Amino acid sequence: MPVSQVNNLYFNTQQAQRKVDNQLGKDDFLRILITQLRYQDPLSPMEDTDFIAQMAQFSTLEQMKNLSQDFSAAKAMSLVGKVIYGEMDIPGSADVIPVLGRVSSVTFKGGNIILQVGGYDISIDDVIKVFSEEEIQNSQVAIETEELSL
Repeated sequence: MPVSQVNNLYFNTQQAQRKVDNQLGKDDFLRILITQLRYQDPLSPMEDTDFIAQMAQFSTLEQMKNLSQDFSAAKAMSLVGKVIYGEMDIPGSADVIPVLGRVSSVTFKGGNIILQVGGYDISIDDVIKVFSEEEIQNSQVAIETEELSL
């Protein structure tokens, strides 16, 4: 195998594994706070009010994250029994699998919300449209799933 192929294989593997996250989380916030405390000037330590303000910001960040998770879970649970349309990516391909059907259940796996629709497990992030019952009744398109009996 030529060296150029080995280099391409190495670089392609390294690029695929790199993930950039542009959001600061609670761990990042704590690291910054600890670093500030560690390297502060002992003759001029951080003011109590500054420290309390940063701890309040941390508490707010944590509460907002929990509220966001609760909201996402409630949104997913409200989809049970609804007809949705989504498109699932096929790994290693530019193609997608169209999924149309009634949500039978919701599963939480590793922080991801998965909807069971027919024989498919589709991420809530892949849902494109949620149909109202009126749209379903007036639709000229037959929705072919075993769960639908309109």
